[in-house]
Amino acid sequence: MPDGNEVTMQCHFPPIWADCFKPALGMYQAEINKHDVRLLFATQGRPDYNKNGTIKKPGKVHEVWVKFSFV
Repeated sequence: MPDGNEVTMQCHFPPIWADCFKPALGMYQAEINKHDVRLLFATQGRPDYNKNGTIKKPGKVHEVWVKFSFV
């Protein structure tokens, strides 16, 4: 919160409920839906590796809505 307070929430990142994200300070695109808030996050998938362990191809970046509901 802008004033330094914290709000405990549970996030739903498919397919399970977990304490999975702690957003960094900043502005996010958000949707409010009755009892939850959805934030748009950029997530990166797993990269492809060469046999010697170097990165062959970086993971794709996807934007996904993460749902946070109040505990």
